[in-house]
Amino acid sequence: MPSRVRIRKRKQCMSGLFRRPGLSVAGKSRASLAMAEAADPYVGRFDSRRLPKSALLISDCSRTRKALGPRIAIPGRTPYFVVIHMSRLLRIAASTALFLTSLAAQAGLVGSTVELKFYFPDLSSEHCSSGTALVGAGVEYPVGCGGYGPVSIDFDDFGFSVDTHGSSWSAAAFNGFVVDVVSGLAFDSVVYAGGTMTVDSAIVSGGSLVLDFADHDGGVANFRFTQVRGDSEGELPEPASLALVGLGLVGAAAARRRRS
Repeated sequence: MPSRVRIRKRKQCMSGLFRRPGLSVAGKSRASLAMAEAADPYVGRFDSRRLPKSALLISDCSRTRKALGPRIAIPGRTPYFVVIHMSRLLRIAASTALFLTSLAAQAGLVGSTVELKFYFPDLSSEHCSSGTALVGAGVEYPVGCGGYGPVSIDFDDFGFSVDTHGSSWSAAAFNGFVVDVVSGLAFDSVVYAGGTMTVDSAIVSGGSLVLDFADHDGGVANFRFTQVRGDSEGELPEPASLALVGLGLVGAAAARRRRS
């Protein structure tokens, strides 16, 4: 873990945004401000009693060729810097890229609440509803409803399977079901991932998952979501976007090292 070191005021120095007292970090040469919340009128006055809790300062210690120090100011408290040696920064940034990619890869439908409704003989005629279910361990919908069955539908993080146990689907303009996400992560697109049952169509329309099996024999059909997104409370970045965050840190650290 980076060590916390106290800062001492020194002579004036000029940052890219404003003038403020210079700082000495662990006895090293003065530090100049690299980045701050420019919209915050108190940032830069270096008075922790007047700084908002959200204020974030990053001290550039590149003149020592050793450290980059972020500080989170706490009103009424003595400010501290967290010093990260430059030799560690590239490793930290690379690890961050891998961690964020892994984190995004694990973010799926588990924990979301879904609602299942069967439609027949067309998509405007709701035949019955199986209600809501929390996606997790086990089969979310082990049985059908209103004469649909035997049928089970099992969701996981990135897909689901439909098993009709050998029964068949009657011919109609539409014979299948619609799934909506009530809360949690949602899906933007879906693809057929194989099985023993033929599917007429599998699409995501208006945020709803729509599957039609009309006039086909029963069996098992597997599906995978090709894109999972956040709900109305805030979208989740895709894995590629999160990886770029970490790679950006790597690039920034490398550029700083070249300039030092």
